[in-house]
Amino acid sequence: GLGLLPPLHVAAWQSDLAAVRRLLRGDELSVDRAASWTTDTSYGTRFAGVTPLHVAVDRGAGEVAEVLLRAGAKPEVLMSHCGMGYNMGEGGHLSAWDLARRRGDEALRALELSAEQAQKNAKAAATPCSCVQGLRALCARL
Repeated sequence: GLGLLPPLHVAAWQSDLAAVRRLLRGDELSVDRAASWTTDTSYGTRFAGVTPLHVAVDRGAGEVAEVLLRAGAKPEVLMSHCGMGYNMGEGGHLSAWDLARRRGDEALRALELSAEQAQKNAKAAATPCSCVQGLRALCARL
C-alpha cells in the first residue's frame, strides 16, 4: 500500500499539493529520491527507481509535477518496470517524458510547460534583483 512509499511519493500519488510543498521545505528530502515496489507478488509489476515526478506525471497531477520541477526534479531520470508471472521479463525504462507521452498530448504539454517555467524560475532566482526581493519577503515575514 501507500504506507510503504516515502511521504513525497504518497503526496504526489494523492495529488496533495499542500503536502508536496510542505515536504519539499524539509532539508533532508531529495526531490529525486527513488522508491521501489511490486504491485502484486505473483502476477504484478515490479517498479524501481520511481521518483515523485514519475508518480505525479503518471497520475496526471500537473500542478504537483510543476512544483516538483521547480524544486529541481529531473524529468530525464529513468524508472524501470518489469512484469512478473506470465509477463516475466516484459518491461523497460521510462522517464517522466515517456510517461507523459503515454498519457497523451495534454499531459506532455503540461510537463513541457512546467519544465519551461521551472527553468525560467531558476534563471530568475539567480539574479541579484531576485536576491533582494527574497530578502524583502523574508524580512516581511519577521
